[in-house]
Amino acid sequence: MESYLQLGWASDNLLEESSALGFSGAIISPVDLEQSKVESRIKACSSLGLDFVLDPQLFIPADPVRSLSEWSFWPDVFKTQDSSDIKSWHQLADQVLECADSIGCNTIASPAILPKVFDDEYYSFFASVDKHARDSAPDGISVLQTVIVEADRLVDESNVYKIASLVSAHRADGYYLIFLDPQQPRPASSDVESLVNQAKLIRALRSTGARVVVGHTFVDAILFGAAGASACATGKYLNVRNFEIKRFKPPRSGGGQKTYWFEESVLNLVAVEDMTSLAADGLLSEHTLYNRYIDEVRTCITQNRPWLRLSWLQYLNWFSIRACSVTPNNGLADDLLLSARKTFEKVRDERIDLHDTVNDKFVRAFIRAFKDLG
Repeated sequence: MESYLQLGWASDNLLEESSALGFSGAIISPVDLEQSKVESRIKACSSLGLDFVLDPQLFIPADPVRSLSEWSFWPDVFKTQDSSDIKSWHQLADQVLECADSIGCNTIASPAILPKVFDDEYYSFFASVDKHARDSAPDGISVLQTVIVEADRLVDESNVYKIASLVSAHRADGYYLIFLDPQQPRPASSDVESLVNQAKLIRALRSTGARVVVGHTFVDAILFGAAGASACATGKYLNVRNFEIKRFKPPRSGGGQKTYWFEESVLNLVAVEDMTSLAADGLLSEHTLYNRYIDEVRTCITQNRPWLRLSWLQYLNWFSIRACSVTPNNGLADDLLLSARKTFEKVRDERIDLHDTVNDKFVRAFIRAFKDLG
């Protein structure tokens, strides 16, 4: 499974390092980044062989925020006209393609909105927008069909195959799949039924022969990789590791983040105190002990120096080389989850004091989901 860097606020400065971190591409965020700056960054990275995906982020077209309205594809028409006209969306898809070509992107995610109701008509409408984009795409530009799915709706398994049938009606080349979870629990959902059916939707879309790129992921990439996803995307900020609607509404939702280490042995972000407690009992993962950033981080901690950037790099490196190494048949997902369960058992048995946020709730849910998935 490939890994993509999900860009967010002030995160384009990681593009030059993305290849070294193990990423295959990056998903551009017009809400957060100016078009001219993105173009310059892409040119600077042209030798890295990355797949740059332009996600137009037209989720709320009548209410642009931050940099979005300054991009060349921005549809002023939707400020005064109905956004349900298919011809307007075809024209918009053409503009997104033209923009992507001009700044050096290899791929676009087809434009799509966040509707009031995710009904059959919505999925059929934007499947046709994707078809037009594919038919109109110039040589060298590929198209992923944007598919946004409410996680709550996937509690009912019948919706999995209904949605898969609707969005694949025109045989898309690939899908950019976003799961919308109003609860947004992190590091991952603990709703077993929803998790199982998210994985089944990925399987159903992959069965068409198309690529499936899952956007805005975190630890759940382990499940998605085991289900057969072609790629998963994540970013340096917590608010791009899941799909937060407030990022696309004014005022701007900042990407602030405290400094944490991502610890594989518990599959959680841990503070320095938790990291120290785990280390004292020999519970840090082998990946941590031999991590390329661990010595520098320890030095920063000892000298009381900031290490926020290192925390981003460490997590992103773990995601690309560990989480995205998961495939349906290599057993790595089982290894990661069972190892984390054993660590939490030792934490309880030895009464190791960790912050409440470091718990095995989602690990137990993932293990159950794997059993149910079969």
